[in-house]
Amino acid sequence: MTRRLITIATAGVAALLLAGCAGQQGTAQNDAPAAETARPAAPTAAGFEAELAYVPAGGDLTYGDYDAARAALGLDADAPVTEVLGELDEGLGMTFPDAYGWSTASLAPEIADTIGVSIDDVGRFVVARGDDETVLAFDAPDDAEARLTAALGEPVDGIWEHGEVEGSVDLSLGEAAMYAQRIALIDDRVVIATSRDTLERLQGGESAADDARAVAVARAFDERGAVAAIVNAADEGVAVDLLAAGVSPGEAGPRVHFVAAADGDLDALADALRAKFESGSTGDGDPLAEMSGEAGTPYAELFELVEVTVGDVVVADAVPLGAPSQWLRLVLRGELW
Repeated sequence: MTRRLITIATAGVAALLLAGCAGQQGTAQNDAPAAETARPAAPTAAGFEAELAYVPAGGDLTYGDYDAARAALGLDADAPVTEVLGELDEGLGMTFPDAYGWSTASLAPEIADTIGVSIDDVGRFVVARGDDETVLAFDAPDDAEARLTAALGEPVDGIWEHGEVEGSVDLSLGEAAMYAQRIALIDDRVVIATSRDTLERLQGGESAADDARAVAVARAFDERGAVAAIVNAADEGVAVDLLAAGVSPGEAGPRVHFVAAADGDLDALADALRAKFESGSTGDGDPLAEMSGEAGTPYAELFELVEVTVGDVVVADAVPLGAPSQWLRLVLRGELW
């Protein structure tokens, strides 16, 4: 999701939520000293929470579990991801790795030629996007080391390099190869970042797994069996810290989940979320939605609210009344907050 959409989204929730919930934004930091201790053991948690160990804290997160989504929808487990993305999107509204050109499925072969791996190697992934850094982590294929070396040459101090200048974009190379990248194998994950410094911090154990708010949000999704989620870090002055939405499959059909993390009065936040989905409408307070004619559809016509629970975070669980993928469309338009 672009920073423009995030700004629209958080502005909408600021108008909705009560002033009693105070929040502060976390931002990705790259100026702290590198960790000197050895990396801790690989995390034992599963799902979204486990993936936090491979991306930096702060910023926005996108999570997807293609393996679990395929199984839930009865899709061919051996087919390349790019061949089943349409069915995954139609059945659930699956997220995609929105980094380094990976969100364009047709670029997968060229990306594989450039760095040795592509979206077709992904079973489960997480993307973290901050102001100055984008990190993509996913479960590594068994021959990842050999493939990375064949495409990029020998790693330098355990890190493969594509592009001479960190953070640069060379348009002359084409969309699949234009982004400079630094790549490492951490535990059993391929981790792609903009800078070597970020990878070294992750190798030292400094990650989003240390962010209690991010862990609480990810755990809420895992407890509900979510296979896809998007988490936004709210801007300063907004009444929450993190806002998130995701989807889980189930025997009775998909459910969508809306999660908010904040300091202050969580019961008031729960009431605000309940009111939004019971009496709010799409595009409320969003001039872009109003100009496009997309504003004004009651959320109650899109989702049947099942329950709102308060714990470490506030979660609203709902059943989609139309296409399951509607939740993702609304999130990408900045309307669900």
